Amino acid sequence: MNSVNIHDERYEGLIRWLGTLWESGPLAPVKLGGDASFRRYYRLSHHATSYIAMDCPPQHENAEKFVSIAHLFASLGIQVPGIKAANHIGGYLLLSDMGDTTLWNMLSHRSDIDGFYRAAIDVLLRFQTKYTGSVPALPVYNRQMLVEEMRLFPDWYVEKYLDCTLSERDRAELEGIMTIIADQALLQPQVLVHRDYHSRNLMVLPDHSLGVLDFQDAVVGPVTYDLVSLLRDCYVYWPDARVEEWRRYYLDQAHQLGMLPGVGEVEFLDAFTAMGLQRHLKVAGIFARLWLRDGKAGYLKDIPLTIRYLLDATPQNSRWADLGRLLRRLPHKATS
Repeated sequence: MNSVNIHDERYEGLIRWLGTLWESGPLAPVKLGGDASFRRYYRLSHHATSYIAMDCPPQHENAEKFVSIAHLFASLGIQVPGIKAANHIGGYLLLSDMGDTTLWNMLSHRSDIDGFYRAAIDVLLRFQTKYTGSVPALPVYNRQMLVEEMRLFPDWYVEKYLDCTLSERDRAELEGIMTIIADQALLQPQVLVHRDYHSRNLMVLPDHSLGVLDFQDAVVGPVTYDLVSLLRDCYVYWPDARVEEWRRYYLDQAHQLGMLPGVGEVEFLDAFTAMGLQRHLKVAGIFARLWLRDGKAGYLKDIPLTIRYLLDATPQNSRWADLGRLLRRLPHKATS
């Protein structure tokens, strides 16, 4: 069965399910842009209210988990899409509509970006401090997960995307570096981690407050992870001076909230840098895999920025010198 037929069957199933919710005539959901997952999104209107229908193929996505994590974030005071109806067996959800304006959309034409980024940091601090580890119990971002994610870099980016074979020595060296990075991550305070907290997953709402999307893979993990996702965003580059200003704002606010007692700027920067290495090794591999395995070419153009982040970070600490040398030997593609 080809992908078109699969899409048609899922769409028809969505229409049938929506028909069980309302009896006011045919619906015409409009397909929206997708993301890196197997989920598909549609906008529809009923009685002048706009909704988002989500198609979550059960063999690939867990609609029930999405609902559970949505309720968790909402309980912490975070604005997320409301769950209006759910069909967990079929893999369909009906959500409230948070609009089309992401933080990323705002970057090119707003003068108050600093305010939005500080607001995004405030939202981040809210769920980091409010989550107590109670229901639902989230997975732990453990050593195995951290290292397996980084292995996407040699497996998918280096060997498949660059078509470059690593020697056994290079592989062993890289494994050692990844172990050090994972050790650093596990030494950090462990908090609720969104895992993809960046400009394309933050919605600017009509009152200019921020809503949060794509939270379903949340875990308990390193405190700097989401801050790295936001400030070293794989889709937008900010100069170091701007990043440092926002990083200091985060640390100042965290201290005021009683987080990170005794952690100074140098120690925090070291943790932030190590976490950035983990994330960007992973993301470079994911972007390559999305193209090579899933045929999604849209992320190829974002690979060079992830590599730039890695190359810029490695000189900051002698622990990463070997990684820097390995990265500089690779035949990176300047454009994708």
